[in-house]
Amino acid sequence: TLRRGGLEDLQPGDDVKVRFAEGPKGLVVAEIELGLV
Repeated sequence: TLRRGGLEDLQPGDDVKVRFAEGPKGLVVAEIELGLV
C-alpha cells in the first residue's frame, strides 16, 4: 500500500494521513499520503 501511494522512502517517525473504507473483509486503506505537520 505504501509503494502504491508513492511512499517508498517512508522513515520511522514520518507522519502519514490515511483514509479508510469498508472492504469485503473489513477496513482497507482507501487513500494514503505524507502528512505535512
